[in-house]
Amino acid sequence: LLKQLEEQKLAPELQQLNAQMLAAALSQYDNLKGTEWENAAKRNVGFFAVGSKLLALSVGIPSVVESEVNSELALIEAHEKIAPSPVMNIGAGQDTLIDTPQGPLPLEGLKEDYSQYIPRGHYDKTEQLKAYFKAMMWYGRLTFRLKSEDEIKSALLITLALNQTNNQNSWNKIYEPVNFFVGK
Repeated sequence: LLKQLEEQKLAPELQQLNAQMLAAALSQYDNLKGTEWENAAKRNVGFFAVGSKLLALSVGIPSVVESEVNSELALIEAHEKIAPSPVMNIGAGQDTLIDTPQGPLPLEGLKEDYSQYIPRGHYDKTEQLKAYFKAMMWYGRLTFRLKSEDEIKSALLITLALNQTNNQNSWNKIYEPVNFFVGK
C-alpha cells in the first residue's frame, strides 16, 4: 500500500513541492542579495535544487549554486562516505567562530553520511522509487543547526516559504500519510 501511495501520489506531490520551494528560494535569494541574509537564501536555493534534481533529472540547477549542487549530487551518487556537505556549508569559511561556554570555537562544517542514500527495501524496485527515496532522504537527514546563525536564517526562510498556502498544502499531503505509515 505504501509503495503504491508513494508512486501514485507522494512522488508527484513531492515534485510539485520541490518546484514551488525552489521557486520561493530563488525569489528570496533575489530579494536578499546584498544583505546579511543572502548566504542563507543561497544555501536554500542549493538545498531545494538538490532535492529537485534527485527526484527529476530534467530539473535545471540554478547557476548561483551549480558547483555546490553538482558536488553534492556526486557525493550522493557515490554513496561511499561521511563528508562535509557542499550545499549545507555554502558560505562557511574556516574562520567561522561561535560562542560556547569554553569561549569562541570554530564551527565545524556540517557533515553527511552519504552511504545512507542507497535505496533499499521496495525503493530499489523502480527508478521512480529510487529517486523518491533519495530525495526524501535528503530532506529528512539534513539539518539546520541552532549553533549556526546562518543556518537558523536558512530555516526561517524555509518556514516562510512553506507557510505559503500551496506549499503548506503540498507539505501536508506528503507529511500526513508518511507520518501515518512510518511515524514522525
